[in-house]
Amino acid sequence: DETPPVISNINVVVTSNSATVTWQTDEPATSQIVYGMDSNYSDSTNLDQNMVTAHSQIISNLSANTTYYFKVKSADGSGNLVISDESSFTTSEAQAYVVRVNAGGDQYSRNGKTWEADKPFENGSWGYVGGRTYRTSHSISNTSDPVLYQSERYRMEAYRFTVPASGTYEVNLHFAEIFYGSSDIRVFSVEVEGQRVLIDFDIYDEAGKYSALVKTFTVQVNDGVLDINFIKDKDSPKISAIEVASQAPGFSMGKTIAPESEQLMEPIIPERFVLAAPYPNPFNMETKIRLEIPESGMLFAAIYNIRGQKLITLSDEQVMAGEKLMMWNGRDEYGIEASSGIYLLKVVYLGENNQRISQTKRLVLMK
Repeated sequence: DETPPVISNINVVVTSNSATVTWQTDEPATSQIVYGMDSNYSDSTNLDQNMVTAHSQIISNLSANTTYYFKVKSADGSGNLVISDESSFTTSEAQAYVVRVNAGGDQYSRNGKTWEADKPFENGSWGYVGGRTYRTSHSISNTSDPVLYQSERYRMEAYRFTVPASGTYEVNLHFAEIFYGSSDIRVFSVEVEGQRVLIDFDIYDEAGKYSALVKTFTVQVNDGVLDINFIKDKDSPKISAIEVASQAPGFSMGKTIAPESEQLMEPIIPERFVLAAPYPNPFNMETKIRLEIPESGMLFAAIYNIRGQKLITLSDEQVMAGEKLMMWNGRDEYGIEASSGIYLLKVVYLGENNQRISQTKRLVLMK
């Protein structure tokens, strides 16, 4: 046999950093691609010696929005080699990777941005390593989004972000001192990708209390994870929010500083603490528990059986003034369904001005 295979149906599917090339031959043959940014074909894929008629190979680590030229090669069992005519493809533009984290807070949207609820780090995702949360209802100056700075995570070791590709990323770190009332109390340093970008950083010294402050840095990520480490100098490091974005052409995360003429929107603050009647009650699948909180403080809420044994904690954290909604799905802290019967919801609220309120509601679970 001296007749080489016949190549047909060459097809390419591209992303911003890869291309999948498929083709067919009229007899079983090997698979390989030579490619490059010109007709010199400076690179090639690994030779696949499996004898097939439907061929597929992936070219990876390509540059975004770039034209590449290639030829496919196949050889049959007798060693007869065929090389296709030159073809080309252009990779797509890189898509902007954007993550916005409301440190110590919940998910919400404002000014065209969605801020994700804080969460612990997991491989393949993003999140914090260690720390606690704190909130205030006090208004924040120097920003069009005061809610963002009314919550914080402190005493954390790091935040980590799994990014889709190596490259250049912009990092916005948002701060506001909402606890201490003088400088030289909270002092810490910040490292981004091993580079110390803030040294002996004192939020109060730069911005005062209840005033937003943003620090922006550009970093190169080569290992797939963007690391932000916090180092204690005096007292605990803290952060209000973090934005991470790839530097795609024409993309900007935008500003968070308000124009001088812009008026801040004050949240609606309840006049007194209210624990509304859970609804529905009796319930079968889930009951909702609504609270009105007049000022930021500590909120503890838990479900107990009639013998006084705690089943699950619903809240044990600092909360902001405003309305809070909790739910109980009739399960204990291990996810085991509770049996039908009477349960007690116990709530303890400690306000900033030493206000202490303790209330109990009866719940009836019917399976």
